[in-house]
Formats: sequence, structure tokens, C-alpha cells
Amino acid sequence: MKYQESLTEEKAPDAKRIFESHKEDYIRLTEQSNFFKPGAIEKLQQVPLSQIWRDHLLSYNMGRDYDESCFVFLYPFQNDECARAIVDYKMLLKSEDEFLSKFYPRDLSDVILTLNKIHDTEWSRELITRYLG
Repeated sequence: MKYQESLTEEKAPDAKRIFESHKEDYIRLTEQSNFFKPGAIEKLQQVPLSQIWRDHLLSYNMGRDYDESCFVFLYPFQNDECARAIVDYKMLLKSEDEFLSKFYPRDLSDVILTLNKIHDTEWSRELITRYLG
């Protein structure tokens, strides 16, 4: 799971450097995952998609030792920057089916409120106070 408030931390030169330093691994994992359309790597390695892509690949790579795994991208749906990046990212996926892509963008508010409904505790109420006001 990755919580994201902003996709502006990584700059283009940093994304390029990170990609180049592990290029073979990123290409191999992208192909092995079978999540992405052919040729998608050109756009995936660029900001703001680069961080999402690397986290998705990390989740895939770590999850290969388990029966099931997925990548939950958690962000406030009111965040236009993240929302636009998710739309662009999903365009590069082979399938819109989350079960196949293992990519689950989710609204922070929904997750926190559901968590609190299931397990109403001091810490779940603190999450509401901190993130939902």
C-alpha cells in the first residue's frame, strides 16, 4: 500500500537517474508482470507516473512469493494531481480489471471511514481527525 498526497516530490532528472540505474530490472519486471501495454515503459518512467510504476513493480516483485498480492494506491480523491495521474496510469495497463492489473486506487476517506466502521477505536478516530478533519 502506498499513501500519496502529492506526486511533485520526484523531479524528472531524479526519475531518469533512478530508471537508468536499474533499467534492466525495471524492464524485466514490467514485462514479467504482464500488467502493461506494449511500449508503456516510455511513459511509465516519466514523472508523475514513475513513482506509481516503481511502487507497483515493487508490490509485484514482493508478491511473487505469495498466492495473492496487489498494489493499493491510497490518496484523497479530491487531489486533482493524483486523480489525473491515476487516469493516465490506468491508460497504460493492459486490463481495466483490477484483479488482473493488481492495481487498486482507493480514496483515503473511504478507507478510513470503513476502517472505523469495522474497528471503532481511538486510533481509527484519530485517523478521521487527522485526515478528514
